[in-house]
Amino acid sequence: MKKFHIILFLFMFFSALFANTDINGGNVSGTWLLRNSPFIIHNDITIASNDSLYIDEGVVIKFDGFYH
Repeated sequence: MKKFHIILFLFMFFSALFANTDINGGNVSGTWLLRNSPFIIHNDITIASNDSLYIDEGVVIKFDGFYH
């Protein structure tokens, strides 16, 4: 049983390390956290004038094309 817990912990740990967040475009706001990095942009994104987007230090943002 102990071996199962260790394997489960390692799986969860490494899954979190390689997590990514797909952004399909449109309005974005809120906070982009390091644990959800990298953020992959697939279309144009916009931050509305009455919204804010905070990006944690160390967050990686990747663009799969030429977007605004």
